[in-house]
Amino acid sequence: MPKAIDPATRAWAARVLVSLAGALAAGALAFLVARGVSGALLFVRQRQLLGELAGALRGGIEGLPSGDLRAARLALQLLDAQYEQISLICAVAAAAVAVVAIYLWLERRASAR
Repeated sequence: MPKAIDPATRAWAARVLVSLAGALAAGALAFLVARGVSGALLFVRQRQLLGELAGALRGGIEGLPSGDLRAARLALQLLDAQYEQISLICAVAAAAVAVVAIYLWLERRASAR
C-alpha cells in the first residue's frame, strides 16, 4: 500500500511548482519584450539599408555594384539571429531571477504562518 504524502512535502512541492510557473511566465514575457525591441531595431536597420540600396540603384549602371541586395539580406539575417540569442538570454535570466524570488517569497510567507 503506497504511503500518503506528508502535508509539509506537498506544500513544498506546491511552492516549487508555483515558482516554476511564475518563472515560465516571466521568461516568456521577457522574451516577448526583448523580441519586440529587437524587432523595432531590426526594422529601423532594414529601412536604412533599403534607403541606401535605393540610392545606389538610382545611380543607374554605376550604382549597381554598390547595391548588393544579397549581402544586405544576409547581414539582416545575421543581425536577427543575434537579436534572437540576446532575447533568449534575457528570457533565461528573467526566469532564473523570478524562480528564486518567487520561491523565497513563498517560503517566507509559509514560515510566517
